[in-house]
This record gives sequence, structure tokens and C-alpha cells, in this order.
Amino acid sequence: MANYVKADLLHIFYKDGDAYTYFGYSQSDSLTIQQALTEVSSKDHGVHSDQTPGTQTWSMSGTFYYSAASGAKLIDMALAGKQVDFCFAQAAETNAEDGLKPVSGFGEQTAWTIGSVAYYGKGYITNMSLESSHGDVAQCSFDVTGVGALSTTAPEGE
Repeated sequence: MANYVKADLLHIFYKDGDAYTYFGYSQSDSLTIQQALTEVSSKDHGVHSDQTPGTQTWSMSGTFYYSAASGAKLIDMALAGKQVDFCFAQAAETNAEDGLKPVSGFGEQTAWTIGSVAYYGKGYITNMSLESSHGDVAQCSFDVTGVGALSTTAPEGE
């Protein structure tokens, strides 16, 4: 049987001061890596094309239920227009011995920390939205466009 990872364990973390934290009440988080290819075919290739790797880019996106702390932090980060340290990781519980903890009046939420599988990078919040539908819980969505490479180790001084 395969050792699958539950979707609840994958989270986007961001650096806040000296530590990484995450947007609570996450609904979805994704990491996308794109590899551009450059055509290098010549007459010698005949009818078949040949490609070589070109530019590689990455992005992250997430959606979470709005809470006063997480929502305000995302809005502030988006308005600042500054580069932010991000991490897409398989999370580990930090409060396993304490069980679940109440956060911001939404009830209980697991406190997560970055686990053993993690991808670090710097990026900009390039899109952010806050949606509030009648009779529903407000949600925040965001997109991050990466700058430079992703790394499996945290940058120096982390």
C-alpha cells in the first residue's frame, strides 16, 4: 500500500519576523513549478523536434477562512508590495500533546510547524482577494509569484 500524504498536511508558510507561520483555517494550498522549453531542432533532426530546458518558474496559491489575524496580515503583505519568504511544506503538529487549541473564535485549530519535506523561496503576493458572501464565512485567496529558485533548505539565518 502506498504511503499517501493527506491534503490537510500541506501548507504554505510565510516568514513573520524570525519565524515561519501560516494562514490559519486553510482551505487549499498549491505549489506550481513550470519548466519552459527552448526549441533547438535543426535540419539534422529531420521531422522530430528537440528541446532543451529554459527558464523555470514557480508560484504558490492558497485560500483560507478569514480571521482577524490572518486576513489582516495577508492584506498588509499585499499592500506593502515587498518580497516575502515563503515555504510550501508537509506540516507537522506542534501541539500534539495539547490536542487542538481554539483560535480567533472559530473553534479549534491544529498548530502546525514546517515538517521534514519543505520548499523555501522568496516571492511577491501578486493577487489577493477577500470574499464575503451572504450567509457564508469570509475567505481570503492569494497568489505568490516566486523570484529565484526553490530550495529544500531554509535560507541562511533562518
